[in-house]
Amino acid sequence: MKLRVAVGGLSHETNQYSSTSTEFDDFEIVTGRAVFERHAGRTYVGGMVAAASEAGAEVVGTLHAEALPAGTIARTAYQRLKQALLESLGAVLPVDGVLLDLHGAAAAEGVDDVEGDICRAVRDLIGPAVPLVVTHDLHGNISQAEADVVDAMFGVHHYPHDDMFERGQEAMRAVSLIARGRWRPYVHVERLPLLVPQTTTYEGIGAKAREICQRFEEQDGILDCTFMHGFPYADHAFVGAQVVTIADNSDNELARRVARDAARLIWALRDEFTVDYPNPDEALRLAEAGRQWPVVVNEVSDNPGGGAPGDGTHLLRALLAARPENAVFVGIKDPDVVRQAIEAGVGATIDIRLGGKTDTLHGAPIECRAYVKLLSDGEVVLEAPMGRGWRYPLGRSARLVIDGVDVVVISRAMQTLDRTPLLLHGIDAARCNLIALKSAHHFRSGFGEVAKAVVSTDPPGLSTMRLDTFPRSRTPRPVYPLDAHTTYGD
Repeated sequence: MKLRVAVGGLSHETNQYSSTSTEFDDFEIVTGRAVFERHAGRTYVGGMVAAASEAGAEVVGTLHAEALPAGTIARTAYQRLKQALLESLGAVLPVDGVLLDLHGAAAAEGVDDVEGDICRAVRDLIGPAVPLVVTHDLHGNISQAEADVVDAMFGVHHYPHDDMFERGQEAMRAVSLIARGRWRPYVHVERLPLLVPQTTTYEGIGAKAREICQRFEEQDGILDCTFMHGFPYADHAFVGAQVVTIADNSDNELARRVARDAARLIWALRDEFTVDYPNPDEALRLAEAGRQWPVVVNEVSDNPGGGAPGDGTHLLRALLAARPENAVFVGIKDPDVVRQAIEAGVGATIDIRLGGKTDTLHGAPIECRAYVKLLSDGEVVLEAPMGRGWRYPLGRSARLVIDGVDVVVISRAMQTLDRTPLLLHGIDAARCNLIALKSAHHFRSGFGEVAKAVVSTDPPGLSTMRLDTFPRSRTPRPVYPLDAHTTYGD
């Protein structure tokens, strides 16, 4: 029997400390077959589509809405998005299964658990017998309320998220196995009183935590075990890290026991999540001292992938003051400066106020003179393992030369994921001495083969690793590392 599976989604990573509200028009919305065209490549949806034939399924596009990470979703925007998703799904019923690409850290005005709210509404629409399976980002703040209404959920295991495609494949296979009566999953969310700063799984504690869950996943009866780092830039009742397990045969006791056992082992390593990165001046001195090129200096605290504005000037100001040889900064968001460069044209010299226009936290604008070297439409297709083949629009952009430093200015708040934004602007990353960029860890997927070293810096910003800088009125306390006396599993 060939299954008919509906595919859709709503994805947003909400930084509740951002002053910028996320409105309806901020979402890129596609419907029908366009869902598969827009999200082709090594994405969750790409994996779902790739596994459909093997699973004996026909995929039907519904609605997929995605916005750049930013502040809380406006109430009316969320209501419209939710209604549109439900109407799109209702139009293709009946189906044998539903797959949703959901981030896990979306929050709207009055709705902290957007994913749980959507899944409850979808369950009410499709009824109890139709399999409902979702994919999640590793930074999801997942609720048990959501887990109770879905049949299965698959979060990425890696950061950078270079396994989105594989999780999408798993989700499609799960729908098929559940629909055919071969799987009867139970999902348990074990919450830890732990706020995790952005932590790569390529090495260190992130790799250790991933390996702990992987060992438990190998147990009989366990279909999946994932350590979800959570998204610490939120302030609500279920912010924080979780271990999510899926057990077969509706074995809720097995799912709970394995999740708690894995969580205890991770909790014992909690001190290793603490990081202390240097300020920009110190980071640049460390980069220069190594003398092994190229070196990537990444600004973790103004990471657009974490809801920061992407127009912070702390690292760029230090870079211009240091005047290193053969350096590039990619990229800083400033659509006004891009328009100014376009109006002046290639070869012009212009006086600009660059960056620092969203707030005062991320630094003041840089007033300087710049040479317009290249203009671009900003259209990029990713080549890194994370998201390969996915269209990644930076908006109209300009390559400026400021005090001998190449500075790529973009119109949208986009973190630098791989080397394609440099290539688009005529820059070969392998020939650079120093590459400064805005990203916490995703860049590691795209620069791993070329960077001889990485130095991270953490000036003030909305995605800082210093989690104690954020006020918290609704986060359950005690929570580690804000409260040293926090206990778990005793």
